[in-house]
Amino acid sequence: MDDRKVNPDHNKFPDNFYKYWSLILISFMYPCSASLLISYFTGSLVNETRFVLFFLIFTGILSIIHSLKYRKTFSLIEPGGIRSLFLQILFIGLSIIAVLSGYTGILITALAAGLLVLISIDNSFPLKRERTITFFHGGQTLLTGLIMISFLSNLIIPFFFITAIKLLSGIYYLIKFKADSSVSGIRFLRIMLLLISGFCIVTGIAYPDRLIIFIFFCGELIERILYYYDSGYSHSDNRYGMKNVQNETEGN
Repeated sequence: MDDRKVNPDHNKFPDNFYKYWSLILISFMYPCSASLLISYFTGSLVNETRFVLFFLIFTGILSIIHSLKYRKTFSLIEPGGIRSLFLQILFIGLSIIAVLSGYTGILITALAAGLLVLISIDNSFPLKRERTITFFHGGQTLLTGLIMISFLSNLIIPFFFITAIKLLSGIYYLIKFKADSSVSGIRFLRIMLLLISGFCIVTGIAYPDRLIIFIFFCGELIERILYYYDSGYSHSDNRYGMKNVQNETEGN
């Protein structure tokens, strides 16, 4: 069956992007926060305390803004959404305390909370599972967080393994939705950015140059956007001001 018939409005994501920018940023910034925290304590790339604290605080503020944005419907969100918000606040609070105190026990607890946050984000908001095709997707939050940690901590073997998974996923969706010309170029760009980043960290050429770090994180942000695009998230729940494609189809 043609995949575009499974999700007939698959190409509407770019038009609806502005409606849920905060969700995409949150799902990107929490993996960034976890990787910055680990890199800060391992002393690999990040060693600026003020920058780490600023990033953690900004991520926490963004979570609050996102919650306030949907405060009228927050009580309707399934329990997973409430748990995820609690874990996000817990992770940010413990991370700030860990950075300020340098206490290892608090750091371990913060990282455990961060891992739960990464696992919970993609399951926290209602999706129509019959339209979700992202059971194997390189843009999943946990994979994003793990590859960021590997990249910033210069862990080549884990980075190589996760990169292989992401490349397989990217090529799979590039072929699966090859008829979607409006996004194929973006998918190809994402793959190229990952290859460039991988080449630099494996060979040590230009790593850890700021340009390479920028290229790497741009690629991860693009893949997070593609994750929601491929999941059909923009059509999943009209409580968030998004179209419910299934209802429209039934109406016709």
